[in-house]
Amino acid sequence: MTALLDVTQSCIEAPLAAVCGWRFCFAQRLPVRPVIQAILIADKVYEDKSTGKKIIAGTFDRIIKMPDAFEEREDSDLGEKTIVVAGGMHAGSPYAYISVTNIRSSVDLSIQYVELADNSVLLQTKVSVNCADPLASVEIVAPLPPLPTPHPGVYALEVLCEGDLIGSYRVTVIQMEGKRDG
Repeated sequence: MTALLDVTQSCIEAPLAAVCGWRFCFAQRLPVRPVIQAILIADKVYEDKSTGKKIIAGTFDRIIKMPDAFEEREDSDLGEKTIVVAGGMHAGSPYAYISVTNIRSSVDLSIQYVELADNSVLLQTKVSVNCADPLASVEIVAPLPPLPTPHPGVYALEVLCEGDLIGSYRVTVIQMEGKRDG
């Protein structure tokens, strides 16, 4: 049996089909989605202006919550109370680094930060990505607000395309027990 290839039909039958019953169909193509190559969360993402390379500093996948990371202090001169963050205990506003390929002209992506215990979305934003070459890599550097950590657990930074999850990066939040020394 020889392979049949008729461009007017939607399927190709090959000699293998007689042996194992396989049939290759082009009529029901799955939608082509962008492909995530990397997702990271970092303290800072820099760009080398001469080369265009991204410098990703301070990557993390774990946040440690201290029981008394915030102190309330009273200014004796003014009598006002202020909240002071204990040194090194507040991560500030991190950055998301996302590398994606297989973009065909234009696509809208959603970036969301989710608590995995109940799949609740804590932060969400949309980004439009344009690229004429589906083989090219597109780097997205997105500044994030401080990541909400209402309680210990596992969270994820997720990237979605048309509502479908195409990549995620997990972040574990741990509660440190006891009081800080110092």
